[in-house]
Amino acid sequence: MGLLTVFFFGIPVAYWAFYRICSIFFTYWTHANITLPVWLEKSLALVVVTPNMHKFHHHFERPWTDRNFGNIFSLWDRIFGTFIYENPKAIKFGLDTLDGRRDEDLSYQLGLPFNKNIKTDD
Repeated sequence: MGLLTVFFFGIPVAYWAFYRICSIFFTYWTHANITLPVWLEKSLALVVVTPNMHKFHHHFERPWTDRNFGNIFSLWDRIFGTFIYENPKAIKFGLDTLDGRRDEDLSYQLGLPFNKNIKTDD
């Protein structure tokens, strides 16, 4: 039985493995602190998710955090109306529901999942 004939969730294992490898690569790529020339960044962002495009997803307040969800292709954000591309230097990272002064306090960070006082709904 060849590798392509073994199925995983209804697709050949080789296809699933290729997708996972691409997904891991793009996760590292989109979260990298890389500065590309503007012409290259905007050209690539027409097809794939780029570091500057994905940074908006990590902005500290809504509606910015509800944008640019894509993992590999920017097409999905364009189709579902979640694509945005502005000046990446205007991004402030973090979460608007947390105390930004305590962002390096490990005990505070580890306790966040258990803190019932944090409201994340509108």
